[in-house]
Amino acid sequence: MSPDAAAALAARLDRTPTPAEVIEAAIDADFAFHAGWFRDEWHYVGVIVTLADLPEARARVWGVEDRAEDYIRLHVAIQLAEQVIEELPARLEQAQAKINAVRVALAGMA
Repeated sequence: MSPDAAAALAARLDRTPTPAEVIEAAIDADFAFHAGWFRDEWHYVGVIVTLADLPEARARVWGVEDRAEDYIRLHVAIQLAEQVIEELPARLEQAQAKINAVRVALAGMA
C-alpha cells in the first residue's frame, strides 16, 4: 500500500489501521482496479518502437495500461528505443550477411 493510500485509510478510520485493515483495503483497491478493466473502462495496450529506415529493428512490450500517465508510456518507449539501438549492430551484421549471400549467389549465376 502506498504511503498516500495508507494515510487516506488512517484518515477515513480516524486512527492507525491494523495490519488486517491494511490488507483488506489493499484487496479492495486491487479488486476495484481489475473490475474497471472488466467493465471495459481501461485496457492493456502495447508500445512498439521501430527504427524508421529499418523496420525489422524494433522492440515491443505489451501489458501497459492505456490509462497510464504519458510519462510512463514515454519511459517505456525510451527503454525500448535504447534496446533497439543496443541491438542495431547485430541486426546490421545479419543484414550484411544476407547481402553477401545474395552477392555470392548472383556471382555464381554469371
